[in-house]
Amino acid sequence: MTFASRGRALMWVLATVSTATFTLTMEAYGFTVCFLPYVIISTVMLAVLILIYPQQAIEVLE
Repeated sequence: MTFASRGRALMWVLATVSTATFTLTMEAYGFTVCFLPYVIISTVMLAVLILIYPQQAIEVLE
């Protein structure tokens, strides 16, 4: 299994968990707490992409 396939499988699992718990979390805690994990995870993933992408681009050019 390649890295992309594992990453895609992980995203499917996380999306399933997120979808299954969204309504319960929204009713129990409200809008802000419900969307806070999405914002935090998206910010972390963006930071990782920013840190990794330039290194991979330089390696490809060499």
